[in-house]
Amino acid sequence: QGGQVPDVSELIEYMARQHQDRHVVEFEYIGNYAVAGSVVVTMNLARTAAATEAVAAIERGFPITESVAINAKTVSQAATQFEEGVAALYDAYPRAATRFYYNEGNVARYGIADRVVEIGDQAIAIEAKFIGDWSRSAYNPAGIVPQFIRDKVSAKAVQQASTYLANFDQMVIHTNSTAFATTYRSAFQNAGLDMSRIQFRITGVR
Repeated sequence: QGGQVPDVSELIEYMARQHQDRHVVEFEYIGNYAVAGSVVVTMNLARTAAATEAVAAIERGFPITESVAINAKTVSQAATQFEEGVAALYDAYPRAATRFYYNEGNVARYGIADRVVEIGDQAIAIEAKFIGDWSRSAYNPAGIVPQFIRDKVSAKAVQQASTYLANFDQMVIHTNSTAFATTYRSAFQNAGLDMSRIQFRITGVR
């Protein structure tokens, strides 16, 4: 989450150790290399995919956090477990209210952040975005999902980030996909959001 960027060879070893106690890993997604639905891979493939994703994160300038455990049969279940795992990374920090309010047109609405923590004098909203298969994800602007859905999802993501910045001091987005982080870092920049208050962090799954 800060400090010196590790040597890539050391990083690969670290990511491999995340899987060393699992000879067979069942999961929906590791990196950008899985297909839709549950797949079973050998430990070597798990190591390679996780390490490759971590190296991509370093190359694109994203901090890497501790990985979280997922044992799910569906992408929806995996997303819920990922959200819970990300929230647990912040258990040591004081929690703040997660509900926030905003106006959409002439309608007053409210939202709920995954987790809000207080670090120093800053209220930081924590958001978790689990991506199953990037090629099939509605977040992928070049994916196979119909264009009108992709446009709507992209606009909603930008709106969410803008709303978070209006209610909190900072926003941290954890995702298991460097492709998602790269895409939406650019989208937020293009939308004129204050990127000094937004950070993407890559959180692997194991």
